[in-house]
Amino acid sequence: MNMTKRLFAAVMLLVATSVAVVAANIKGKVVDRQTGEALIGATVMVGDNGCATDVNGEFELKGLKRGNLSIIIKEERCEV
Repeated sequence: MNMTKRLFAAVMLLVATSVAVVAANIKGKVVDRQTGEALIGATVMVGDNGCATDVNGEFELKGLKRGNLSIIIKEERCEV
């Protein structure tokens, strides 16, 4: 392999590794601890990224930086 091809292969490997290290996805389901029922509309936050759980209590956060992450889940109930 000539030098140009080796350099290109090395750069592409570094780019692929950087992309793989930068992005992480988290998905899961939020349920009530006592009843096991899915919590609809609960807020799931990781840093500045957040979403609400769907009708099945499921969520997915994409494109997070890898590393130690803190997940905050909030669910407000309004009793009438």
